[in-house]
Amino acid sequence: MYINEKLINLSLVLLIFMTIPGLVNAASTTPVDQKDLSVKVHYTSPELVEPAEVGKFDIFEMTFEHPADYGEQNNFFDIDITVEFVSPSGKIREIHGFYYDTIAVDNSLWKVRFAPEESGIWTYSYSFTYIPTGSQTTGNGTFNVIEGSNPGFLRQNPVNPFRFQFENREPFVPIGFNTCISTNNIQQMDGGDRSGVFGGKISTDIFLQSYNQAGFNIFRFSQSNCSPDLVDESLSIYYKDNAMYFDLLMKQLRTNDYRIFFGLFGYLLPNNSDVPPQSELFCFIDYVINRWGAYIDIWELQNERSAYADWIKTVAGYLREWDPYNHLITTSFPQPELNEIEINTPHWYLHENVLDSDKVTSQQAKLWKLQNKPVIVGEHGNSSAESEPGNWMTDSALGMRIRSWTAFFNEISLIFWNNSGSTNANSGLAANIYLGPIERQYVHILQWYSNMVIQNDLRMSEVELFDDELMRAYGLTSEEKVGMYFHHYDNHKNILSEKIATYNFPFSGKGYWISPATGMKLGEVVFASGINSLTIPDFVVDIAFLGVADSLLDTFNTDPIAIAWILNLQADGDLDNDGIRDYGPTYLPFGISPLFLIYFTGISTDLDGGSLEYLWDFGDGSRNATRKITAHRYSTGNYFTNLTVTDNESRKASFSFIVRVSDSSDAEGDGTLTLSGLQDITVREGELVLISPHTNELEDDEETGNMNNSITYTATGIPEGASFGERGETWGSRKNFWWVPSFSQSGSYTVVFTVDDGNGISESKKVEITVLDAIPLN
Repeated sequence: MYINEKLINLSLVLLIFMTIPGLVNAASTTPVDQKDLSVKVHYTSPELVEPAEVGKFDIFEMTFEHPADYGEQNNFFDIDITVEFVSPSGKIREIHGFYYDTIAVDNSLWKVRFAPEESGIWTYSYSFTYIPTGSQTTGNGTFNVIEGSNPGFLRQNPVNPFRFQFENREPFVPIGFNTCISTNNIQQMDGGDRSGVFGGKISTDIFLQSYNQAGFNIFRFSQSNCSPDLVDESLSIYYKDNAMYFDLLMKQLRTNDYRIFFGLFGYLLPNNSDVPPQSELFCFIDYVINRWGAYIDIWELQNERSAYADWIKTVAGYLREWDPYNHLITTSFPQPELNEIEINTPHWYLHENVLDSDKVTSQQAKLWKLQNKPVIVGEHGNSSAESEPGNWMTDSALGMRIRSWTAFFNEISLIFWNNSGSTNANSGLAANIYLGPIERQYVHILQWYSNMVIQNDLRMSEVELFDDELMRAYGLTSEEKVGMYFHHYDNHKNILSEKIATYNFPFSGKGYWISPATGMKLGEVVFASGINSLTIPDFVVDIAFLGVADSLLDTFNTDPIAIAWILNLQADGDLDNDGIRDYGPTYLPFGISPLFLIYFTGISTDLDGGSLEYLWDFGDGSRNATRKITAHRYSTGNYFTNLTVTDNESRKASFSFIVRVSDSSDAEGDGTLTLSGLQDITVREGELVLISPHTNELEDDEETGNMNNSITYTATGIPEGASFGERGETWGSRKNFWWVPSFSQSGSYTVVFTVDDGNGISESKKVEITVLDAIPLN
């Protein structure tokens, strides 16, 4: 580890706070500069009920407080925190700590994070050492790990090398996205080409929840790739506020059931550098492992950077040696021929004829799989001419549906680069993709299907067609499941009727025909073991088949699908009433107040025939439990609208989107203001509170660079130690509320945020912040 030799006064008072605490033995102290080190242990996690228990693979976090101010300097490498964890079976895991933040003058926080892989009683012993003098304090304790719901980290499937499974051997089918991030806790979702009036800003929590409901389950990001840097180009200056935001984002991702695909360097390092890795690089890798190793599933060395094989071997080898969790390793540009690279992660942007979407996907998959390694397309989306918007096109939703289904049947996975704040963004070669309500519904259906058919022994298989001049077919088979996918590549207008497919089933069972567009069941068939000729139900674009062995039918219970088609009665192509036809789909849920939307939910499906109950939450305080057709009138504002479907076995599925409604006099952003991004928060002492208020009016636009200096944000009731507009990224008038409550600040706080347009119109909203005690356990 790189050491900065700057001396500090080691007058320590060491308090240990545990996000997931346990039983604590008396800690030993060693005189240092005539001072004794005292130790306390506290419970700080808001999620846990039993303070002495943690779920297997969940995060055990220790927070150390000590009286020295490290600020923005790198002298925090003068401190080494080492914790030795011993499992119930006697395995030893050595985990190191990292500097977190300074919460007051001469009062800094340090953390250790660990994900235990065994259930039972664990023991630990720690040392907190000032390296220049060797002075240290030590302590030890125990905690209980229970069998929780976390399946563990991602691993390569040992039966099929192109698939993934968790450590508990549960199969996993990745489909994910990238998106730009900043230390504003804001994302872009369900926006349109509305000159800012219908912009797509939304809080990160709601954003992640909505995409996960749709089936997205892996999130790729890194430093220095449309994201903040963690360290400067010399790898010697660390940016702690950016790292704190990454902490918060990873917690939000895990809370919303995402697996994390994390890039260490992004674009930070130069192409094909002939400089061997230096000590600063290894020091940064140590830091990243210590800080986020307990969260990560996949390490990516670089993003779209060429690197010499020796550099990759050295860096990946170091990562493999020191990563206690043995996470999978990849890099971009991909070099799957190297043994150290365990996943092939190409980037793929295109705008093909949708009649060929399955063909080009299948052809690419064959090339990418030549090294017999899993394939995750690390960035996927549309491409377009320089002069044309490319993230949304009239056929891009259909193309991504066909490519996504074909990718699953060809044993590869896609991670889209998501750009959903507007429908007219990103002209040029890599145009990213708009993942709005219709695109998310397509993913929702695919993931519902893939979770039903996936088994660890699932492999590609042949489907024979009597008429292959009109459609192409793809097959998957295991000992108990069969899947088939058919695409009508001749045209997407005429109905294909009475087409025959022949398949050699390894078992007898029952089959279901399913629409990839709606998830509806289109038919059923009983088949025998061996060769069967199946009549395909009528279809126009594509159709899927799920076959289930007789041995599974008695226990074959499926989750429902939550699908709602939207009818926008203002859908005249000019939703902002500016006299110019808007670019984008007219069905999207935004318009001028009052906005009247009709939702059709009757196509929601439960494959095993269960009855369904529907519950709409319109986001404005009203709800509706109507079955098939629901209508709702919205006034001015932004509304997180959610449909939940429950079957007769209490299995649930949800789907959500944002309804955006502007006042008719506010088409230019000079009328009623809507303040968003605010919700009540509960945290423990020592945990970051980040609030990013925003409005969807015509304010500062990070993508276009347009500045509206008349918009201002203010906050009152700011607690001691908190700031508004001083930490994290700001853009023009936008500000962050940033606060790490100290260990004497438990209680309730009310902060009032106000936005003002400079023309006499403003709106205020309050946020209740509840800070829970760091409960002492010793």
